[in-house]
Amino acid sequence: MALDFTQPVRTKHDLPMVGRVQGICPISGKMRVGLPPLSAYEPTKTITWYHYDPAGNCSVIGEPNDYDLVNFDPRDGVSVMHLHGDAK
Repeated sequence: MALDFTQPVRTKHDLPMVGRVQGICPISGKMRVGLPPLSAYEPTKTITWYHYDPAGNCSVIGEPNDYDLVNFDPRDGVSVMHLHGDAK
């Protein structure tokens, strides 16, 4: 099932992170999505860019990964950690 990259996306990680969709990578043909640093204590760390297939999977070997994406829905009750450490 394809992920809707026109809608907000988040990781499946225990501490979900909202991704920033950049567009399709001209080299790999995969969607580029930027994620903030995992630690709220590293606010100066730059965004890390990952490549995703149409289903939102990050792994090149097809194994499930905490960084795989799902569409973000504020009604699902997920607490999102921001770069400054404040949770919503």
